[in-house]
Amino acid sequence: QKNLQDNRMGFYVQLEGFKELDEALVALKQYATQDQVSRNVLAKAAKEAMMPVYYSAVENARYNAQNTSKPHMRDRIKVDGRKPWTSDYDSSFVKREDAAIGVVSVPRNAVSLANEFGTAKMSAQSFIRSSLYPNIDEILVLLRSSLRIWINGYTDKMSAKARRKK
Repeated sequence: QKNLQDNRMGFYVQLEGFKELDEALVALKQYATQDQVSRNVLAKAAKEAMMPVYYSAVENARYNAQNTSKPHMRDRIKVDGRKPWTSDYDSSFVKREDAAIGVVSVPRNAVSLANEFGTAKMSAQSFIRSSLYPNIDEILVLLRSSLRIWINGYTDKMSAKARRKK
């Protein structure tokens, strides 16, 4: 059981089921390295789990229909699952022991930052952070099912590969 908390946004989640996850990952160690598991299982499951945040962010991003000359901000929102980069550790959400993370992002520029956080002349219209918190329950359900699918699939794939080698 683990607890996640973000006091800035009144966010608290209690997670359970880590014993089963731990057992499945230990079983997978006989076929793959930690790096392979991070890239081929955990990162893919994290990306799938973050899809509700992605869709919500696209829906919530400001959009100017009269601007036809360049891509809109909502067209540049991306979702990714990956091993954390060094710069990711600057976030209070990413810990050194994280093997993989799910990320919804937009290129960092004056427009996206002004929209997400506001300026002295413009109030914030958060589209990424406001997409995360309401979707926490769905993210956790998707993460659980995605982990089960990816762990079982990768275990089957690697065990079949090991049997062929014999």
